Amino acid sequence: MARFRFRLQSVLNLREKLENQKELEYAEALRILAEERAKEQALAAEKDGCVAHVKRIVSGESEAGVTVSSSLRMDLHEIARYNGYIEILKERIIAQKKVVAEAEAMTEVRRLALVEAMRDRKTIEKLRENALDEYIQE
Repeated sequence: MARFRFRLQSVLNLREKLENQKELEYAEALRILAEERAKEQALAAEKDGCVAHVKRIVSGESEAGVTVSSSLRMDLHEIARYNGYIEILKERIIAQKKVVAEAEAMTEVRRLALVEAMRDRKTIEKLRENALDEYIQE
């Protein structure tokens, strides 16, 4: 009896390679998304830290929560510089949110491409299973 030979094996092999490639692309998109979200969180933490620092100093408290004399408080120019920096951080956060949204969109595109590649491979695998069943019954 002749050995089973699936006539679309080369197509199945190609679909498997394409699926593996799509998996790698999706993993890369997930990695980029995680990096961009981390950058956004770092900016937000830096902004929050600056705001808290300014509030502490303006209220007359030191880093440890101890009240300091008014001679050690910030002058208006220093407060203005901090406020300017905080505004710059807010703008960077807004820009980073856009980058994160783009990375999320790219991740979704890559995920859909992976799902399509998996569906294509499974279709050919189902044909192979059916052909193998027919072969076994013969």
